[in-house]
Amino acid sequence: MADETRLSSAGSTDGVPNTDDSNDNALDTQAYTRLDFLNRTCTPGLAINSIGIKVEGLEKGNESLSCKMAELEKEKEAALSKITQLERDGEAALSKIVAVKKKKQSALFKIYELEKEKEHTMNKVALLEREGKAAFSKIAVLETEKQAASSKIEELDKEKEVAARKIALLEKELQTKEEIFAKYKHAQLQKEELRTKFEDLKTHTNAAMSKIEKDAAMSKIEKDAAMSKIAMLEKELETKEVRAYKQAIRALREIQIEDKEPKEKMKELTITIQKLTEERNYWETLAKQLKGKESETAHELVEAQKEMIRVLSDHYSHIPGRTMTYKLWNCKEDRKATLTEAIFLMGEKLKEAKIKDTGFVKVDQLKPGTEDINLIVKVLSTDVVVDKSQNTKQQSHSHVYLSQSRIKRVAESLVGDETGSILFTARNEQVDLMEPGSILLLYGAKIQMYRASMRLAVEHRVQIIIAEPVEFVVNEENNLSSIEYELVNDEE
Repeated sequence: MADETRLSSAGSTDGVPNTDDSNDNALDTQAYTRLDFLNRTCTPGLAINSIGIKVEGLEKGNESLSCKMAELEKEKEAALSKITQLERDGEAALSKIVAVKKKKQSALFKIYELEKEKEHTMNKVALLEREGKAAFSKIAVLETEKQAASSKIEELDKEKEVAARKIALLEKELQTKEEIFAKYKHAQLQKEELRTKFEDLKTHTNAAMSKIEKDAAMSKIEKDAAMSKIAMLEKELETKEVRAYKQAIRALREIQIEDKEPKEKMKELTITIQKLTEERNYWETLAKQLKGKESETAHELVEAQKEMIRVLSDHYSHIPGRTMTYKLWNCKEDRKATLTEAIFLMGEKLKEAKIKDTGFVKVDQLKPGTEDINLIVKVLSTDVVVDKSQNTKQQSHSHVYLSQSRIKRVAESLVGDETGSILFTARNEQVDLMEPGSILLLYGAKIQMYRASMRLAVEHRVQIIIAEPVEFVVNEENNLSSIEYELVNDEE
């Protein structure tokens, strides 16, 4: 038993390493149980031999086990290295997952913003579709207006033909007036001859004409000066009138010959009519001054002239082609009347062309930013808000046309038509035209914003014309000036 114990201890020290592994413990316990069994059943010699054989087998098994343990240790180390590598890969994967989650959140936010932009674009598309429908309706209205304009152009062509006929008549009248003017010049020469003959007649008259000769001699100097000045002014007046008359005919000819747009024709006619009107006013004032001077200086000569004409008619009644002074003045009045008719005709044609060429819009079509429009409105009421001209009513007429920086009177008038109403801002002389109940033609009007609401305005007085009364009921309920607007930034 002691030998068995020693063998067991020796075997335990030499062959089997003391490890904590469960497989080694199982083999040791199995070996000890087998030794105990052999000690009980076998004889001592046989048991020792068998024990030696078993011990050798156990040593070989322990060696193989140690090799396996070394391999397992290596596999364990490789597994641990793989585990650390996997842990590192897991941490990298977790960081990637966090980054992916962040990207997912940003992508979801972008998707939300894109959905909002999509809704905004859909609203814009719907708005554009509505505006497109409105644009198509406007195009249809413009087509109808185009057809109406073509018909108006045909009417203007007919009126051009009528104007051409009138021009031919005016040219004939001009020729006759020029002939009369030539006769007038010839009459001036005859007047000089008669004056020289009258000088010869004075020396051969009897004593009864001595008093007349003395009076005529006293007034001869004044008469000669007045007559020379009158002749000079008459000649200048006649040349200016003929020139203005030719300018009027030339303007009417240009309307007939040139094929221009109606607006350009209106501008040219406006410039021509203004020039003719200014020239006509100038020569009318000059004629008034001439008549005033004639009445002042030649009052004493009238009786002497009558007596001289009577004497000349008695002594020189046989002279052919005799022309008296009053007939020459009548010719001048005829020429002035013809020029007045030409200017009046051009003014009427200008008004007709201006009204026919431009289209009119309704009040309900007005929007913020609308410019260069024409309207037919009725004045309902007028409220003067600024009046600085109470102390300056005695100023001359030349200071009527004031600039916007010198506004002295401002009034707000409620105007409108059957579609709606709006406040009209009248300035300076426009206030006088804003009589309640009157019908006005507004040319080149525009919309001005005042305290977030619309106001209608016209720059110049010449663009406002008082028309004939027309019966229509103004829609006061649709007051466009009562609507408040908000300024919206396009970028927002």
